[in-house]
Amino acid sequence: MRYMIKSRLAALNKKSVDVIDELRRRGINTNPGEFSLAVNGRLATAKADRICSVADEILTEWESIRK
Repeated sequence: MRYMIKSRLAALNKKSVDVIDELRRRGINTNPGEFSLAVNGRLATAKADRICSVADEILTEWESIRK
């Protein structure tokens, strides 16, 4: 699992749709299926890498706010 996104979401009590909404606000158009494939490493494209990278940034921001 890339960037441990699922476990970090659970720790923050957030859902995938929360990240997907924020990705869209940041100009990355995705849907739950594509997000899931990217996070689980089953989609090997530049867009999937970008989804995971920006999702990691989003989660890091949320984690810093939570502390």
